[in-house]
Amino acid sequence: MLHNPLVDVADLLRQACRTVPGAAATEAGMTVRDVHEYLGYREWEIALDILAELGDD
Repeated sequence: MLHNPLVDVADLLRQACRTVPGAAATEAGMTVRDVHEYLGYREWEIALDILAELGDD
């Protein structure tokens, strides 16, 4: 896995969360709140997958 100390992945994903409508949810019921929870666990790939699915709507 590539590590770049100049890029804060979690911060980028949090910024992306701000572009998602508040009522958006995946088919499984995941929301931006879940993205933030996974970011807290440093599960960036899962958070990104949820964001991608939220953006498909």
